[in-house]
Amino acid sequence: MENKKVFLHGNEKILNFFDSASKNGKIAHAYIFEGGRGSGKHTLARRLSCLLACHNLFERPCFECSSCRKIAEGISPDVIEIGLLNDKKTIGVDQIRELRSSIYIKPSEEEMKVYIISNAEMMTVQAQNVFLKVLEEPPKGIFFFMLCENTSNILPTVKSRAPVLKMQSFTDAELTEYLINNDKSALNLYTSNRDEFELIIRIADGKIGEAERLIADLKSGREQSKHEKAKNMIDLLADSSKYSEFLLYMQKIAKARDELGDVINYSLYAIRDLMTVKKNCDIKPILLFYGDIDYAEKTAARFTSAGVMKIYDELCRAKDEVSINANINNLLTCLSYELRNAANL
Repeated sequence: MENKKVFLHGNEKILNFFDSASKNGKIAHAYIFEGGRGSGKHTLARRLSCLLACHNLFERPCFECSSCRKIAEGISPDVIEIGLLNDKKTIGVDQIRELRSSIYIKPSEEEMKVYIISNAEMMTVQAQNVFLKVLEEPPKGIFFFMLCENTSNILPTVKSRAPVLKMQSFTDAELTEYLINNDKSALNLYTSNRDEFELIIRIADGKIGEAERLIADLKSGREQSKHEKAKNMIDLLADSSKYSEFLLYMQKIAKARDELGDVINYSLYAIRDLMTVKKNCDIKPILLFYGDIDYAEKTAARFTSAGVMKIYDELCRAKDEVSINANINNLLTCLSYELRNAANL
C-alpha cells in the first residue's frame, strides 16, 4: 500500500507531465509549485524526490526501497527541506547563502540532491537575488522544488528559470468522496454533523490537506474557537456601542497568518448568510454558518445591505493580503478600520 506521506490524490496533469519528462530525460532542475495551504505541494515535492531517486515511481510505486522510505519519512540526507525558522517571518539571505554553499557537497546516498523550499514567496528580495545565481548554473544532479501559495512575491527573474505548476483544486463533491473514503475522522464528522462537515468542505476550497487539517482541528477543539471568533467579531461589529471592544478584540483575534486566514474564511461564510437573509425576507434561506435562523435574522437587521456588501468586500481583500504574507498587525489595524466604516453605512 502506498505510503500516505508521498501519496498525491488527483493532480493527474502534473503527474503525467513529470512522468513524460522523466521518461524523456527532460526534468528541469527547478520548479515552483503554487497552491493554497493543504493543496499537496509538499507531498508532490517528496513524490518527485522519490522519482529522482528510484526512477520508476510512476510505472510501479516503490515504497519498499531504502531511498523512498527515507524520503517519505523526511530523513533522507539528500532531500533537504528549507523554510521559515521558528523566530523569523522571512527566509533571509543567510539561509540561501548556506544553501548555495551546500550544493557543491556531493550527495551522501543518492545520485542526486533535492532542495525543497517551503514558503518560497517569503524569501526576501536579497535572498531571491542570491538564489537566482544558484538557479543559473547549478551542479549536475541538483534539483530545487519551491513551494508557495502565491507567486506574486517571487521575482520574475526567478520564475523565468523555474516553471510554475499550479496544484489541482477539487470540487466539493470530489473532496467529500475522498475524505469519507480515506479519513476516519472525516467520515465520523460526515455522519454525526453534516452541516459542520459541509462548512469545512466549503472553507477548504478544494484542498484535501486543508480539509483534513480543519477536521483534525475541530476534533481537538481548536477549530470551534475559530468559528466562535468569527461569530464574536460579527456580533461586536453589529453593535455600534462596542466600538472600543471591537478594536481590542480584533488586535488579539489571531497571532499567526494561518489562523487569521481561517477566521476570515469563517467570517466570509457568516457574512454570506447575512446577505442571504437580507435578500430572502419571505423565503426561509439555507444558511451555511449560522445554525439558528432567528439569530442570523437579528444580526442581519443590525446592518444595511450596503454595509454587509462592503464588509464582504473588505474581508475578501484581507483574505488576499493574508495569502501574500501581509504583516498581520498592520492588516488587522486596517481591517478593523474598514470594517467599522462599512458597518456604519
